[in-house]
Amino acid sequence: MNYFAMAHLDRQLYLLFLERGGDALTLSPKLRDGPPLLPTLELPGE
Repeated sequence: MNYFAMAHLDRQLYLLFLERGGDALTLSPKLRDGPPLLPTLELPGE
């Protein structure tokens, strides 16, 4: 099984765990569901 399939399965199991009354884990703010934010480009003189 590839990495993405395992990550998807882990997420499904975690959501099922939460639905059944499990306690949510504290996650780092760096971990997000959405795509990563694009870096901003700082131009000289701004």
